[in-house]
Amino acid sequence: MDPQTNITTWDEHLNEFQLAYNSSPHDSTKLSLFSAVFGREAHVLAQHDLGVKPVSLVGYHSSIKEMLSHAHSLIQLENLRSQAGNAITYNQHCTAPNFVIGNQVLIKFPILSNAAAGRSAKLSPSLHGPFLVVRSIGADRFDLLDPVSNKKHTNIHSEWLKKYSFRNEDISSS
Repeated sequence: MDPQTNITTWDEHLNEFQLAYNSSPHDSTKLSLFSAVFGREAHVLAQHDLGVKPVSLVGYHSSIKEMLSHAHSLIQLENLRSQAGNAITYNQHCTAPNFVIGNQVLIKFPILSNAAAGRSAKLSPSLHGPFLVVRSIGADRFDLLDPVSNKKHTNIHSEWLKKYSFRNEDISSS
């Protein structure tokens, strides 16, 4: 396909591109997507010899089962390697929460539906509080207490918390 002469007919070749993509081996697993799903390589009609060999049903079943088991274990290993790499990258950029019992914090309560809130989520405040840290559950989870309503919020992840700093503007806005 010449890109200069077939600029308007690219969509006619999508099936060929899909076959090429699905039958190309992946760098990490060394398997094509087709073989990982179906347990065999794709046969292209343009091949002169399809390599058809008489195989017993039991032999075919066991070879497909072995191939898919191998493909599954390779894909699991690649997923574990990828997850470990992502965890390392996340942990390098993650800062540990430094909240202690008695700190005042704000909670980020996202508005899930604009219709339910009756206003635009873009203009509504995303941080609410201040709340008092009353218990540390783990390294990154806390129990909080609303000093106004005396309502307890349990098991709040530090990702949703921000340290509260009292300013003079806070007095005028209340």
